[in-house]
Amino acid sequence: MVLFAFAQGHLFHHFLISPLAPSPHMLYASHMRYMGIDYGTRRIGLAISDASGSMAFPEKVLLNRGIKASAGDILEIAKDKKVEAIVLGDSVNYRGEQNEIMGEVEMMKAELEKSLPVHYENETMTSAMAERGETKASMLDASAAAIILNSFLARNRKR
Repeated sequence: MVLFAFAQGHLFHHFLISPLAPSPHMLYASHMRYMGIDYGTRRIGLAISDASGSMAFPEKVLLNRGIKASAGDILEIAKDKKVEAIVLGDSVNYRGEQNEIMGEVEMMKAELEKSLPVHYENETMTSAMAERGETKASMLDASAAAIILNSFLARNRKR
């Protein structure tokens, strides 16, 4: 249930909207939180969307402890943040060919998919874009993950 309030003149109107019953005013949105991942051999950047799944924010950078251990770390954070789907950077070069790291990315995807749906999103130039916008070097990978996730969210909003 969601409580909405709006002002009309000097009166406040309060009403509850149940996601199970459609509202005549369509004031509720489909709420789905996503996690974005910028996978690297040394560090893994994470980003989390807002509850409505419309905007992503850098969350944290993890040290890569191997596929299974890192997947466990990621899924623990996903559970804490109530994430319902993951968006993983698809590592390809300018010709659309897979980069060397893509084998590890595919293993990570397979491990994460045991618990949550995982989608790919092109990550070309996200690290360079993150370098331009991020002032803290320690958060570059998380900023790249936010760029990957924002790209996915924007592309899927248009559908």
